[in-house]
Amino acid sequence: MSHPNRLLIEGIDDAHIIRNLLQNHQITNCQIDRPGTYYEANTIVIQEQGGKEKLLKNLPIVLPDGDLRRLGIVLDADNDVNAKWQSIQARLSPQGQFEWPTAPISNGTLLIVNRVKQSPLQMGIWLMPDNQQAGAVEEFFSYLIPAIDKLWPMAQQGVSDVIQLEQRFPDNHRKKAEINTWLAWQDRPGRRLGETISSARYLDLNASIAQQFVAWIRRLYDVQ
Repeated sequence: MSHPNRLLIEGIDDAHIIRNLLQNHQITNCQIDRPGTYYEANTIVIQEQGGKEKLLKNLPIVLPDGDLRRLGIVLDADNDVNAKWQSIQARLSPQGQFEWPTAPISNGTLLIVNRVKQSPLQMGIWLMPDNQQAGAVEEFFSYLIPAIDKLWPMAQQGVSDVIQLEQRFPDNHRKKAEINTWLAWQDRPGRRLGETISSARYLDLNASIAQQFVAWIRRLYDVQ
């Protein structure tokens, strides 16, 4: 279903993290897309794409949509920020004309895209965690854990101890292992990242990285 304001993300947990974070900052006109649901024109519709490869593959299909006015893209930087940046550019360049920065903007990239057959649109790109470092949504989440939290360093040390004993996961999943260890020690073990943000009991949703992400969303979708 077509919407004027769309935010493309990799997976459903990312969708819940972003929706709950934004609503905590009083951006209430954001909803996770549900088939057959009607949304007001100013709604930010969060659409999970089923993984990074599908998101990249769908960009040439989404961008020419004549109803689209504002498009956000949130992707994990993974192991190489520059490589991910170039892969997005490769998918988007044939779809319109725009001034493409040589690297992601630290507080979130915003572009005006002059499309081939449609009116211009505003597009924003955020590479998790902070547009500068390699990583993913788990790194972003870890920055929301307050420095005074006593369990977080214990979770990190516990994962280090496990790695020394027998590492059963790839290196790039270390932060995921740390986060899930930390989550297992909360009042409701096993909750997903997005559910934890909804309560915000043990998190700082006003952390610098959260404020930067929310400010990027406000600029992209012209939210006051």
